[in-house]
Amino acid sequence: MKITGTIRQIVEVWSRYVLLLAFLLVLYCCKTHKSCVDESDMKLLQAYESSGMSFKLYKQDQGAFGGTVKLRVCNIKKNRLVEEIDMRGDDHLPALDSVVGSTIYLHYSFPRKSSIAKIEDLDFDSVVLGEALLGEVKLKYNYIFKNIAKK
Repeated sequence: MKITGTIRQIVEVWSRYVLLLAFLLVLYCCKTHKSCVDESDMKLLQAYESSGMSFKLYKQDQGAFGGTVKLRVCNIKKNRLVEEIDMRGDDHLPALDSVVGSTIYLHYSFPRKSSIAKIEDLDFDSVVLGEALLGEVKLKYNYIFKNIAKK
């Protein structure tokens, strides 16, 4: 009888630890929101705020491979990252023009062979990199890219 009581105590203690461990695991898995903190390894290019949201463009150098530009959309009040996309940032950097509703307008200034200045649409696929390119339908914002070619 003494052995049975000892085993029961051990099971009760271990079941508490297992329950606590399962609870912590659930809490860890439920945390899906990233906080919106400026990253020190990136240079801020442009910032824009509208309707409690901040839109920031960062340049991230990647050594000999050039760099990328990261657009981070954050909810200011909740300090939560809403969306983040990476874009081409080698020789010509994008600029944030405006945000209207859920549409973000950006432009590049890629040079043209002709001497005529022209505004052209840029395909999403030709500008965006990484996960945003693969999961375009999952993005919360629509992105309109233009090329404003200089003479």
